[in-house]
Amino acid sequence: MEELAGRLCEAVENEDAKEVEDLLKCGADPNLVLPNGIAAIHLSSGKESECALRCLTLILQHGGNPNVRYA
Repeated sequence: MEELAGRLCEAVENEDAKEVEDLLKCGADPNLVLPNGIAAIHLSSGKESECALRCLTLILQHGGNPNVRYA
């Protein structure tokens, strides 16, 4: 599960909404706080582009919790 969450964070960083969607459909946990102390939901909410907003929307639609705490 951590591997999928890591790949999800990478996709968010790259603003790749298609990859974000695919990973979420495969079961990537957008709320999993990785060892570096951050989760995909954190990354997606910290960006301002239209693609980043799409990523955030996808994450929220797949159970992303905006109240997940940093580690």
